[in-house]
Amino acid sequence: MIYFSASTGSFYSPEIHGTAIPQDAKEISAKLHTDLLAANGRGMRITSDAKGNPITIPAEPPAFSALATSYLDAVRVSRENILNRLAGIGFAALAANDTASSNAVAQVRQALLDITTISTVAAATTLAQLKAAVQAEINRITAAANDTVRKAFEGESF
Repeated sequence: MIYFSASTGSFYSPEIHGTAIPQDAKEISAKLHTDLLAANGRGMRITSDAKGNPITIPAEPPAFSALATSYLDAVRVSRENILNRLAGIGFAALAANDTASSNAVAQVRQALLDITTISTVAAATTLAQLKAAVQAEINRITAAANDTVRKAFEGESF
């Protein structure tokens, strides 16, 4: 037997929970339990109707702040990869007394360090706007860079 409690939003089984099953728990069929769990696995949320019967509803989308944090964390990982490549390019430029390339690396490095805090990124209120702002900044940075510096961006996505 499987029970669903509207007050806790949880399933209970006497074999597992013994007598510690909430008073409002209603017995449900094994098929309904399986269907509810399958829907939950597809992103639906299990709740109850006005009579305490279990139902599924669309899950609320995550808050923009959570989406933004996740996306910007991924941007930071890509940025770190690029910064590591740029360090190698910069050291090679210094060793070759190539001041122009060394300065180009320094400018790109600073622009990358600022990418998550620039005004267009900070002003984004949707994930689409945020991605577009980051991509626009990456495009601006790479357009101003020489071919050697642009190679540091290869294989990274934003």
